Amino acid sequence: MEPSVRSFTKSFAFCLFLIGCMSFALVGCVKNAPFVPKYPVKPASDSNNEFGLALFQQLNNAPKNVFFSPYSLSVALSMTAAGARGETAEAMKKVLRQVAKDKDYNASIHSMREYLRHNKGSAIRLDVANRLWAQKGYTIETSFQSKMTKFYNAPLRLLDFAKQAESARHTINAWVESQTQNKIKELLKPNVLQNATKLVLTNAIYFKGNWENKFDKSNTSTKPFTMENGEKQNVPMMFANRKFRTADIDGHRLVSLPYKGKAFDMLLFLPKKGVKLADASKLLHAKQLAAWEQKMYKTKVQLSLPRFKMTSAFSMGKVLSDMGMSIAFKAGQADFGGINKKDAKQLYISAVVHKAFLEVNEEGSEAAAATAVVMTKSAASLPTVVTFNRPFLLMIRHVRSNTILFMGQLHKPQP
Repeated sequence: MEPSVRSFTKSFAFCLFLIGCMSFALVGCVKNAPFVPKYPVKPASDSNNEFGLALFQQLNNAPKNVFFSPYSLSVALSMTAAGARGETAEAMKKVLRQVAKDKDYNASIHSMREYLRHNKGSAIRLDVANRLWAQKGYTIETSFQSKMTKFYNAPLRLLDFAKQAESARHTINAWVESQTQNKIKELLKPNVLQNATKLVLTNAIYFKGNWENKFDKSNTSTKPFTMENGEKQNVPMMFANRKFRTADIDGHRLVSLPYKGKAFDMLLFLPKKGVKLADASKLLHAKQLAAWEQKMYKTKVQLSLPRFKMTSAFSMGKVLSDMGMSIAFKAGQADFGGINKKDAKQLYISAVVHKAFLEVNEEGSEAAAATAVVMTKSAASLPTVVTFNRPFLLMIRHVRSNTILFMGQLHKPQP
């Protein structure tokens, strides 16, 4: 625990966790009437995308693999922000790119969750779950609990962090692991939860499906992948020769790989030769992506894509502080009176931990992500040839709502 935390004779902690997972397989087909959300989805979707793209600029400043879930982090931090007040609330909303009023924004997040669930297509499995974990006997404002139930569908379970912090950690980790189909394990490391912990909020998303058209395994062969430092590595390279939506953007190449049912896709961005990912990623902005989307067209593509796995883990505290919400991490300055009025100025975020996993193969792709926010009271006519044999960027999106669920960059494939 930080020195500022020890200075209080009594300390409390508030933790929020959000877990996201994606993978792909066929499920039963049921035809339903189109789902119409009760509240607009666009405010939450736009905020999610803009926040995710801005965060990506902070995470990709080194030639390494990066994979995370903007959706996971956005929802986790939005749940926290729902209990923030004053300057803390304003700072968090600014970083989250929240423009809509609080009630409208939370309602939009609820609608986005329902929209994703109802408009995923019959061949996709998508599960979303939220939960609150509170210290037995600790007062959580009724209005905050109501907000979590109404907009985030987050039921409350009582745990004893004060006397059995390690047991509570195992309980929450088990929930995380279960909700992500065993893809995210040990999200909470030993000593993350202490006897000061008062509240943990969790969200899990699980997504499973196959490519619209699978890659033929017999076409997969070993090919070289060249990293930015010139080092070459042999990787299993998948191959497909068929029509894809694609576009040439000043020498950079965009390709969309749809999943079964076409409700979701993986958008791949291959920078032109000689351009580093860190420089290419600066082009990624919500409006720019929308403009590029208009330029994409369907044509025959000879596509080569590595089969790979990728795991990333981040401590997001400094990054989020640098983005503008440092007040939320400062004891005595942060204001989370919406969670507990009495402890309003004694609750603050002490850590944000995020873990993510991605696997891409001939069948489809599988991904998982988890976030932990810990708050402490301190107190054309010829086929287009596209070969992803050098570092590239990727996103997994819900097409109709244009919501980015996962994004990252691959520097060094891990078969």
